[in-house]
Amino acid sequence: PEKVVRQIETLWAENGRPTAEKVETLAELKNIEGRPGLRKIQQIIRRKKQQISSDPPPPEPPIQPWGTDWPESPEDIECLLRVMLSGRLNGVKYLTARQSRWVLRLREIFSVAGLSADAVLERGSYHLIWALLYSRREQGASILKQGTPYTDDLDAVMMFRPWESEGRWEAYQEAIKAGIVPSWHFKAELDVMKLIEPESFDYKWELWEQMIADRSED
Repeated sequence: PEKVVRQIETLWAENGRPTAEKVETLAELKNIEGRPGLRKIQQIIRRKKQQISSDPPPPEPPIQPWGTDWPESPEDIECLLRVMLSGRLNGVKYLTARQSRWVLRLREIFSVAGLSADAVLERGSYHLIWALLYSRREQGASILKQGTPYTDDLDAVMMFRPWESEGRWEAYQEAIKAGIVPSWHFKAELDVMKLIEPESFDYKWELWEQMIADRSED
């Protein structure tokens, strides 16, 4: 089905254009209904490469502090430095300009006002995870020449902020059940991220999984 083909193409584009074998694993992790076998996935990827470009896009360089892409306002600078510190403490060596822009776009959602020093660093880790998720969606859409990426499921999580309290989590779940917002599959997405970037993405996954992902099994 065309929908499944689009899903396979998106997995390939959003996750660094990996091998067909890895895309097959990703499709299993995401539990894509009606997912094809390896040979069909190879054909889908081969056709998509022919449609766009046989050459992978160049890697995006890290943002240079105080360089061209560096923010100007004190609030943005403080936010970016704080999130970058949380990233370094958890194995993320650098951010690209694209990822940094998403950090700043999500700044108010992940406000640290009134938090302790330890809580600030923990919030920074969550902040960075979501900035990277949005960045991956945007980059994947760019590779596939799709224009604006699909982010409705991520946007719903940002709206409800279910990590903040049981009440917010329950409200988010009720909105999903009522068909008001689409569901985002926490555990599957975390598994995908760990598979794609196992070395540079060494987060304290147990924190996120205990607070959010495990609840998705309810």
